Amino acid sequence: MTSKLKGVTRLATRDSAMAENLIWLAETKFKNRKIIVWAASYHIVKEKQELSFNRIDSKSVELLGNMVNLRMPGQVYSLNFIGGSGTYGEWFKQEYHT
Repeated sequence: MTSKLKGVTRLATRDSAMAENLIWLAETKFKNRKIIVWAASYHIVKEKQELSFNRIDSKSVELLGNMVNLRMPGQVYSLNFIGGSGTYGEWFKQEYHT
């Protein structure tokens, strides 16, 4: 399995688990309450077809925001931020980029 394919598989698994957890929280633990979720913009995007992400083919991965929006239509508001510079790490790599 190529490194890129491993990353896509891990990303799909991670987003699916995050979506299941968030849906459970919204429907069970905090039912009828508003919830604020802080997550990376990539994961919470609802319309992934408009997303441009060079390292991973986002069309092959169901993202957290899309899964939750499909399950709870009209109940999800997504606010995304983007940084102009800085340093970040990737959860599936040891490398850091600027």
